[in-house]
Amino acid sequence: MQLQRSKRAGAIAITATALSLTAWLQVVSANIAFVQFPPNTMVKPGDRVTVSWTLTTNNTVENNAPFRLELRALTGQQYDLQDSVAQDLRQVVVTIPKEATGGKHSFYAGYSGPGPLPKMISSNQVNITGNIVTTTSGAPGPTGSMSGSTSNPTGTGNGKGTSDAAKDDAGISGGALAGIIGGAIAVLLGVVFLFFCRHRRRNAAVGRDDGPSVSEKERGYN
Repeated sequence: MQLQRSKRAGAIAITATALSLTAWLQVVSANIAFVQFPPNTMVKPGDRVTVSWTLTTNNTVENNAPFRLELRALTGQQYDLQDSVAQDLRQVVVTIPKEATGGKHSFYAGYSGPGPLPKMISSNQVNITGNIVTTTSGAPGPTGSMSGSTSNPTGTGNGKGTSDAAKDDAGISGGALAGIIGGAIAVLLGVVFLFFCRHRRRNAAVGRDDGPSVSEKERGYN
């Protein structure tokens, strides 16, 4: 009985550890999809732009958490436009910063929640008039997965989606980060399994030291 209880406790511990690691690894992002900008949209620094989106399910940790609206340039510049934007607001009117450089830009819904893998949902690209300046930080943030936005300014430019616009500007690449996380998971599971095996061996030894079981005694009486 004691050995069965230890087996059950070990199985529960391993299952709980696996579930907690799975939840920890869930992607964190806003559950929205931007509405597409019209193709060839161009805006100027100081213009007011209406950014709109629809609600969707991106299978993330937080379904209703407010996000941070950012403007990011393909050349690396980043501008915080508005914090704590409610997802069910569906649209906001923002002003393109006067210090914004020229070139292709996208709007991002940033969410830095408790998970280790924040994901930026982004709009398609718009062009901002002005000189293009490349920063040393490289291209803008994590790769966006959704496209779109609507804008009241008009003009000419390129409205490509974010699959070719957004690149990771973090110091560690996605592959390296995944490798580190995978290694940590393997170590944790190994520790749990080792503890479980040692616990089983210890209980088995205790069972042998306790002498014959009740069933063995009954057989002796018979």
